[in-house]
Amino acid sequence: MARPPSANSVLRNMKKQSFEPKTPIASEMFIPNHSGIAVHPEAVNTFVKKTNLLDDAYWDGHWNTDTPLPAQTFNKEVITWMDAFEDWTELQASKWTETDGEFIYSGNFPASGQRKFLVTYQFTMDCYASALWWSAVGRLTKDVGAGHVTIEGSVQAFSQYAYVIVYGIYLERIQLSNSTIVTIEEGDKLAFNLGFHCSGGGASTYLIGGINTILLQFPSTPVKGFHINITPITDLK
Repeated sequence: MARPPSANSVLRNMKKQSFEPKTPIASEMFIPNHSGIAVHPEAVNTFVKKTNLLDDAYWDGHWNTDTPLPAQTFNKEVITWMDAFEDWTELQASKWTETDGEFIYSGNFPASGQRKFLVTYQFTMDCYASALWWSAVGRLTKDVGAGHVTIEGSVQAFSQYAYVIVYGIYLERIQLSNSTIVTIEEGDKLAFNLGFHCSGGGASTYLIGGINTILLQFPSTPVKGFHINITPITDLK
């Protein structure tokens, strides 16, 4: 009959073994610390490393004009859109650039060939008008190769929240914001437009002038005026 191992032999063998780390929670009581194990022998070669990760992609910036824009006369009952503003000030960006008023994505795409982004715009501006019942309007457009088209859900309008009448002219301040999810494919371009709409009064036209982002009585900061933020949305497979 084999001779049983001595106590010293058992202790020596135990010291050679690699034990699973445990977290003490009370005297002689432990919680298995599975998350602290770097290698699970039972799962070797079964974990698959995530590949084809999407690029971190975003854009944040603003457009200001301390020089009032020239006055323009618009027809009532329709939205009149101004040309897209150019030369935005970039605050931070990755894989997005702005050129001549167009925002272009240069990152990678998932297998679907499409990627989604949350695009938010907001602005505060001062101007004067010959009518009171008018609204400032904002929108996003996308060019997929045949010219810019309004993105559904991106149009938002808001009337002035403060005004002063001086010699029959309304000095007004407008604030507006909106956001929408935009689907981007290779080569697509985004843009923002400011527009105006008026349906009140007897005349068939109205005047808007002096558009600026000086914003008297606002905090002295360069980050004001028109602001755009583009944020990536996780693509679900």
